[in-house]
Amino acid sequence: MRGFQTRQRFASEMGAAAREARLQRGLTQAEVADRIGIAMEVYGRIERGVLLPSIQTFLGICHVLEADPRVLLGLRGPGSAPGLQRTPEDPPHVRRLTRLARDLDEEEVIALQGVAKVMLKGRKRPRS
Repeated sequence: MRGFQTRQRFASEMGAAAREARLQRGLTQAEVADRIGIAMEVYGRIERGVLLPSIQTFLGICHVLEADPRVLLGLRGPGSAPGLQRTPEDPPHVRRLTRLARDLDEEEVIALQGVAKVMLKGRKRPRS
């Protein structure tokens, strides 16, 4: 069940990022679908997070929308899909925590945030 939820969340985040990139370029779903060579209904399902694209279709979306694949995958950049972002500057222990946190549902993330706040309370300066 958790794998399904993670896949759904990933598809939803990717679709939101694709929609944002499409709107920034002033394109319609039909225009993007036509340029990629897929049915408009299929592209619409991708944007709504109902369907994950094939690799070929994903690359076509990146090309047509002139979008960085890492942004559409939610791996970097402001304005990309919602969720935890990882930067190359993050130390390994932060990257491990980020990977684990991606699989948590909203309530679990809120609980984790509460634990972190308690741990940081009263700290004079952040650790590195």
